[in-house]
Amino acid sequence: MPVDKSVVHFNAIAPPLGLGIIASLTPDDWDIEILDENFEIFYYKNVDLVGITSWTVNINRAYEIAEICKKNNTPVVMGGAHVSALPEEALNYCDYVVKGNAENVWQVFIDDFCNGTAKKIYYTEPNNRFVKPRHDLFHKNYILGAIQTTRGCPLDCEFCYVTQFNGFKYYRKDPDEVVSELVEIPQKFVFFIDDNLAGYTKKQEEDAIILFDKIIESKIKKYWYSQTSINFAKNELLFKKAVQSGCGSVLIGFEAETEEALKSINKHLNIKLDPSRYNEYIDLLQKHGIAVIAATIFSLENDTFDSMEKRIKFLCSTSAASITATFLTPFPGTRFFNRISNQNKLVYNNYPNDWKYYNCRFLTFKTNYSEDAVKYEKHVLKIILKAYNPFRLFYRALLTLYYTKNIIAVLHSYSANLKYKNFLKGKSNSYYGLRLFLTKLLLKNRTSNKSKA
Repeated sequence: MPVDKSVVHFNAIAPPLGLGIIASLTPDDWDIEILDENFEIFYYKNVDLVGITSWTVNINRAYEIAEICKKNNTPVVMGGAHVSALPEEALNYCDYVVKGNAENVWQVFIDDFCNGTAKKIYYTEPNNRFVKPRHDLFHKNYILGAIQTTRGCPLDCEFCYVTQFNGFKYYRKDPDEVVSELVEIPQKFVFFIDDNLAGYTKKQEEDAIILFDKIIESKIKKYWYSQTSINFAKNELLFKKAVQSGCGSVLIGFEAETEEALKSINKHLNIKLDPSRYNEYIDLLQKHGIAVIAATIFSLENDTFDSMEKRIKFLCSTSAASITATFLTPFPGTRFFNRISNQNKLVYNNYPNDWKYYNCRFLTFKTNYSEDAVKYEKHVLKIILKAYNPFRLFYRALLTLYYTKNIIAVLHSYSANLKYKNFLKGKSNSYYGLRLFLTKLLLKNRTSNKSKA
């Protein structure tokens, strides 16, 4: 798991689930070790095969590690979102690439590799095969465990990589398998890494309720987080069952607060559910104990400084426990990237070096109002940071406590806001150690109180 410290200044809070899945798929006669640069620096070892996962934000470090291995005659296979989009680029640094989900091709690759007949690229269409990861191999200092219960997205947001990587079909893991896996996860806190846990249709919401009921019946006491869409707040039975099963927080992509802005990014679901009701949805969920992370996007193609000032006013007015405000970014493999590239609007195009700017913190393409990209970026950051001043963050923490009555939600949301603020300012996140310590302390006190009771 490579981490580019020149770009990322904080530790991830959930383990690299993809590597755990690869480990689970690998035959038993292989010895497997996960080296995770969130907690330890890569060092070369003489092994038979090195597998490297990739995101655009860490791809240069991934290529650096791959080159070290190749210089020592160690074969390298790469996978993940970035190399799935750009396998030919990756093959300049590694020996093999697995595009997309590896569940149906990893065994084939391993067999070919052992027989000396491995191909350069392996690929299968998105599918509904879910494999339980090797949770025992992840680093012990992760605050959250991780699990995936659904895959794919039927929505067609031009900027999103999900449909490129996981497809348009929506697949759900068997609820009994989810419960079985939750039992094995050692952490009290779990991140459901689904791109949309509850789905979009009534049937998908009903299936989510079945999952929550299974978790409730199993009496697993996990405190979990996930990502979902705004329709989650429209189904009272859905979010009440989520709370009963341990849901503490959800990230919702509000993106923008006007129909015009939402149309520009093809976010029709939010338009349908009326952006003027955003605060109503947020308050409803938080009054039922679910802390909301309100995600928004800036530097849309038709954004002006005035429109972005209004978006910040929305963020400042909302009671959401946490807020994220990032630059719209054309990630490779998306239709948005292809269109912006064809229009010669990319600000950074010296690849692979310039991939380091594609992390949602920089203006990477010229909008309709950004003639001077550097000045525009600085001004947008100045606008965004208004929502992160110390008084607002402290007041937001108090609101979270008032609404959710949950000190754990307050701790996680407040530290998340500090992390987002430092990310935007390009500073290191010095709160990870404190967050880990306080989380463990809270859990210890909670356990001892239950024992006394």
